[in-house]
Amino acid sequence: MTPSVWSKAATVAPPLVISLLLEIVFGALLPPLLQIGLLVGHVALAGILAAGRLEGAMVRLVWGGRPPTPGETPTLNRILTLVEWHLADSDLTVLVGRGRALWVGPVGRRHVLLSTQVVHAHRSGRLPDLELVALIAAAAGRLRHGRTRFDLALAACAWPWLLIGAVAHTVGRRVAWIPLVVLVWKARIVVGVTAVVLEATEGRHGSAVICGLFIALSYLMPWWASRWEAQLRLAADRFVTGHGLGEPLARHLLRH
Repeated sequence: MTPSVWSKAATVAPPLVISLLLEIVFGALLPPLLQIGLLVGHVALAGILAAGRLEGAMVRLVWGGRPPTPGETPTLNRILTLVEWHLADSDLTVLVGRGRALWVGPVGRRHVLLSTQVVHAHRSGRLPDLELVALIAAAAGRLRHGRTRFDLALAACAWPWLLIGAVAHTVGRRVAWIPLVVLVWKARIVVGVTAVVLEATEGRHGSAVICGLFIALSYLMPWWASRWEAQLRLAADRFVTGHGLGEPLARHLLRH
């Protein structure tokens, strides 16, 4: 079963709306000509990416995607031969990306990135050929069923939200050990409802609605994202199994 388009829409729409509001607010602080120039450039970049152009450049610039080095080429060529054999119906470009974690992931419409740690694990014999091919197949399944045609264009439009999310994630990891921080985050509905009531009581209904919306989204967005991820993972697993790679993927997952 293909993941629902509505689940994907629910996942990507809030970041787009929030990013648009942030650009309007902060764009108003810029000189008019600069504001117009940034808007036109932003729209042009999103349009080019939506048309399927510049994907390779974006993958190289943002994710550090690169061809294998001469030292990596012999073993990865063997993997690419197996990928072509098992995934003949998929048009993939496999590159090496950044990252120390064991990570194989899809980017854009047809790119699959292998982290440097994955390449190292494969070269050292800790990651067998078929298990790596199965991981690439799982990424290919996400490309096939993840409705990824406009993902890079959407990312270009939602960059303010993505930037804030990256900063918040980094800060959150640093302060997560403080019990009070975790408690305040879990109790945000109490703080939010209190703020909504106070704003409404003072007659500031607009800010009350905005505050309530953000509190609601803080609960709904993770739920929508997890629902979409569950649907996509199931579709990708079926894709892997359908290409005869279910057993190697299961062996890898059991070890990790």
